[in-house]
Amino acid sequence: SDPSSVPSTLPSCEPSDSSMPSSYPSNYPSVTESGAPSVSMSPTNDPSSVPSSSPSNGPSIDPSNSSAPSGSPSVTASPTSCPAICISVSQSSSSVVVPVADFADAVDFYSFGSPLRYSYNGEVQREPETCLMFLYENLNDCGSLSLFVVMDAPDSTRGVADMVFSGDFSVPDVGDDPTSNAKDDYTYNSSTEETNVHWEWAGAYTDGLAKSVPLNEVGDSIYVKIVPGTLVGIDYWKFVSGPGTDGTTSTDLNLAGTLTIARVACS
Repeated sequence: SDPSSVPSTLPSCEPSDSSMPSSYPSNYPSVTESGAPSVSMSPTNDPSSVPSSSPSNGPSIDPSNSSAPSGSPSVTASPTSCPAICISVSQSSSSVVVPVADFADAVDFYSFGSPLRYSYNGEVQREPETCLMFLYENLNDCGSLSLFVVMDAPDSTRGVADMVFSGDFSVPDVGDDPTSNAKDDYTYNSSTEETNVHWEWAGAYTDGLAKSVPLNEVGDSIYVKIVPGTLVGIDYWKFVSGPGTDGTTSTDLNLAGTLTIARVACS
């Protein structure tokens, strides 16, 4: 959202995050780097001291070849996997989803302002006229969950939205935009233990947030609802399931209903 103004129309702007991995396997696989450990040669400056052939019990090494020997082990990112997490998203009916997952913290995954300023630039594809939600798990910190909200995609239509979140969302991990933008607001009500969030954005940008959520145990839950009559430029509400970032698996939600997001046991 452009802090200076919210024009009624702006030129169409294509999303800048069109490339992304197709999916992650459902068991959060290990990520294997293409490189391999370097191989140290004999610690001497005298070329004549380097043996002319490799030991019979090891791989052959050509000092003139900078690539790793074929017998070297692969390097695997840690952790290799995280326990499965299952989430129920329910209004009048329920669906079970899993978090989108990657080896990055929520702030980096949201990629606010880069390359498209004032906007979400993450790997889950933005959708025009859509409020997109998903839970995100940082695979470097198994079990750490963040709720992502992405309003709209860059196009020619401006937008306005008001939402209510259970719990304190007044200081999100990513505010799109920050509270320094007077048009966006995050206000926590201690009496109701709810946060009212107001967004306004210009057509060329997006709005939204990322916030860590306490869904640590089976039975933990939060809820979200859209304030009736406040939506401009949003016609759809979807909840995306992971673990991949392609966003092709999603649940359509009712704009008028309260959404409950709960940790459930995986079958």
